[in-house]
Amino acid sequence: MTACRLCRSRLPAGTPAYYTLCKSCFVRQKEQEQIDLTNEVASLRAENRRLRDQKHGLDGEMVNRLIRLCHPDRHGNNRASNLVTTWLLEQRKKA
Repeated sequence: MTACRLCRSRLPAGTPAYYTLCKSCFVRQKEQEQIDLTNEVASLRAENRRLRDQKHGLDGEMVNRLIRLCHPDRHGNNRASNLVTTWLLEQRKKA
């Protein structure tokens, strides 16, 4: 006869060999897994909100300096300069 690996109670006769837990330990383990998953989801959602709300790290003055450095007027209306300046202007709105 085999026994439950957690509480060591005997498993009923005829229980397949791959059953390692009694019914009550199995239910308790599944309930604990559900609690753990619920807590993990809540934690991940909170982290996701924190990261979404987090500032990008550039203050307004630094963005202005970068705009002045890469402005298309200084670089012959270069395509890359236009792209970067557009992005920086969007960042300035967020700052």
